[in-house]
Amino acid sequence: MTRMTSRAARLRQIEELLYRSSHGLSAIEIAEATGVDRRTVYRDVELLGESGVPLWQDEGRFGIVREDYLSTVRLTLQEALSLFIAGRLLARFADERDPHIVSALTKLAGSMPEPLASSLARTAESVARQPVNDRYVQVREAITLGWALRRKVRLWYRSPRSGEVTMRDFSPYFIEAAGAGYSAYAIGYDDSVGAMRTAKRYSARSCSVSSVEWLSATVASPP
Repeated sequence: MTRMTSRAARLRQIEELLYRSSHGLSAIEIAEATGVDRRTVYRDVELLGESGVPLWQDEGRFGIVREDYLSTVRLTLQEALSLFIAGRLLARFADERDPHIVSALTKLAGSMPEPLASSLARTAESVARQPVNDRYVQVREAITLGWALRRKVRLWYRSPRSGEVTMRDFSPYFIEAAGAGYSAYAIGYDDSVGAMRTAKRYSARSCSVSSVEWLSATVASPP
């Protein structure tokens, strides 16, 4: 068993141990159950938290907040391979570090059998080593939230030629993967032109979610 495989398996074991223990476990108890030292346990627990597992800590004990916990998806080998390929394609799309992609790939790796789990875990680590673009992540989060809540977003763009900043109120109806360039864009209604338009997340300088809901119950998602 490789070091990466061992860690992926141990993280799944710790997650299962914490979920089963309603009163939580101490670092010593986790170390004894997994066969590693306490320093390794602290690093593993921190990594679980970073991957999105809702953890609580109290008086030296760790546990899982069950109300917020999403159970692990159980996949057949062929189902896992389908998502593994999708995850690899997603990583190719990420030429900059996106914490949400890292978290998604880490979680997905935790639900897969070997050798898929360790391979996808390495993919997540490779994305995590990319440079950070905080502006892109902020725009992505706002557009995604607007889509999920059915609310308009306000986008600001700066002209590369004149430097002039323009503002658009946009209703994100759908987020689509681009056919080339490993990017994504939003499809929706642009109030400034009164028509359907696309919004490229890399082009926007910033974005905020408004309290105004967009009203278009007839919009159909692309197949």
